[in-house]
Amino acid sequence: MSENIGHRPDQVIVFDTTLRDGGQSPGVHFNIDDKVDIAEQLARLGVDVMETGFPAASQGDFEAVRAVAMAIKESVICGLTRTKPKDIERCWEAIEPAADNGGARIHTFIATSKIHMRDKLRMTPEEVVAATKDAVTRARQFTPDVEFSPEDASRSDFGFMMRVILGAVEAGATTINVPDTVGYAQPSEYAYRIAAVKQGIESRFGKGAVIISTHCHNDLGLAVANTLAGVMAGARQVEVTVNGIGERAGNASLECVVEALRNRPDFYISDGVPLGTNIRPSELIAASKIVSQRTGFPVAPNTPIVGANSFKHTSGIHQAGVLKNRSTYEWMDPDALGKSTEFVIGNLSGKAAIIGSAKKLGFDIDILDAPSVVSAVKTYADACGRPVSDVEIERIVAKETGVELAPDNFTIENIWFAESDQNCAARVIVTDVTGHVQQQHWTGKEPVDAVMSALRMITGDEFEFRGWQVVTQKSGSDVPGGVSLVVAKDGTEISSYAEGADIVRATAAAFVNGVNTIQRIHCK
Repeated sequence: MSENIGHRPDQVIVFDTTLRDGGQSPGVHFNIDDKVDIAEQLARLGVDVMETGFPAASQGDFEAVRAVAMAIKESVICGLTRTKPKDIERCWEAIEPAADNGGARIHTFIATSKIHMRDKLRMTPEEVVAATKDAVTRARQFTPDVEFSPEDASRSDFGFMMRVILGAVEAGATTINVPDTVGYAQPSEYAYRIAAVKQGIESRFGKGAVIISTHCHNDLGLAVANTLAGVMAGARQVEVTVNGIGERAGNASLECVVEALRNRPDFYISDGVPLGTNIRPSELIAASKIVSQRTGFPVAPNTPIVGANSFKHTSGIHQAGVLKNRSTYEWMDPDALGKSTEFVIGNLSGKAAIIGSAKKLGFDIDILDAPSVVSAVKTYADACGRPVSDVEIERIVAKETGVELAPDNFTIENIWFAESDQNCAARVIVTDVTGHVQQQHWTGKEPVDAVMSALRMITGDEFEFRGWQVVTQKSGSDVPGGVSLVVAKDGTEISSYAEGADIVRATAAAFVNGVNTIQRIHCK
């Protein structure tokens, strides 16, 4: 174990392998800038160890790992390597710049299951034992922080695997990882194996001789469950990835594992003390976003913790409960993650949530108007077949209560954009409430970026937009698609929607609609 980590008995070390195992996700290729940018966010997140790549795999990965090792000062930088001497030397050459900062770890591995040894490695068990000892010994010549993994541990003969592991510890390994390489294990089965490995090592080398680590794949959807079962069994390092990316169905999700530990201190306990990590919850969303952007993998709305729907409530029963006491349906605090409670207004919403949304928009609903307002919103939701945005609620409530809305402050007159091989040029023409015409040009990476940047130059940089989502037309439905997003300014957040098959123009319209609504709220 690296002395730089400063491991405490109650600490679970977070070993992030987004840049290595996550980079092996089909369709993903991290370049140097991607790896450095993601690594910087992982450092802000508080990750203890970053596995940044497989330096011997290619010159590009070697250079990317070395760039991260030079850029990151806070975390231990780890490189993965086979047991081959040249691979180990190449790994050290890549991570060496980190040795005087957060620390440098060599992670070496070799398979111990019969199928891997026979059909992949074409090695005998004795050759695997010898290769392990030689690899760890060689790695220790470069750094005192060496991790060893018996690949495909869940399908390995336990007695033989322990022989290999004990040889690795004897040679100087300070972390022993027990990988469920193909997502084969069940939680109780994996916990038993972790506990047995821990007991086997301690009976020979003493308590605390090494750190036991988990590394679980999600082929059966059990990666997080297996990881947490491993922690309960004595593992004190978890190998995880942001958004759960990785080979095939992915790895254990960092956000799910660390939030389970943080939110259940009553359950994850060691010697009477709750287990914890060094992760900063407020940085989880930013980590999820940058990984999603650099991989091109969108985060599904129903993804735990970081998904857009994780703290949204649609049912009227749920909404009424949360209004009375958030803990009724939110036992986790969204504020710690930089998120907030959201009510999705639709045909299942109750009176309290709909009237509450109207009040947020500046309406004081008379008790006599409430039934017609609620009915009108639900009827609209049934007709459009999707959630009703704040902008639409504003118009519905104004109509039902006879309130005349102030004129829109901005009206889009025209949008023009043209793409080239490298970027996109956009021109936006907008008329304000006084009749003054404003025109703005902008160049961006793609049309939405260019057009929205030009619009914000006109409306003001203080208006932010997020939660951008394309709503596609449902097959066989007459309900058209469009774009939904959230516009925010000075703590006021407004959901907006604009219909249209042209995503760029629908995005611009939704943004301007949200801006106009916020300005009306601030003027009331």
